[in-house]
Amino acid sequence: MEKIISLIGMVLLMSSTVYATENCRQNIAGKIVCAPVDGTITVDKYGEVVCGIGNCIVNPSGTVLCSILPGGTAIINDKGVAVCSSGGCRSASQKYCRGAR
Repeated sequence: MEKIISLIGMVLLMSSTVYATENCRQNIAGKIVCAPVDGTITVDKYGEVVCGIGNCIVNPSGTVLCSILPGGTAIINDKGVAVCSSGGCRSASQKYCRGAR
């Protein structure tokens, strides 16, 4: 019985490590979701877990904007405007998140 409990503990530890290394979070519904490869996962101003295909920033109005390119950059320029790598910016969304493996 002790071996089974130890095995269960080891599996739980390994699975929590996977979530941490895969850039994952638990959403409001309790489901673990992850950022896309080379993307970003964050929480928006409404407390929802959202993802972006590339890197994301929060603009002055609190909207999470992300590069539409995997691994693409996103910054706020000196005028307070979001600027993303070629291709532009898009609002982060739950639809870009993927389920944890």
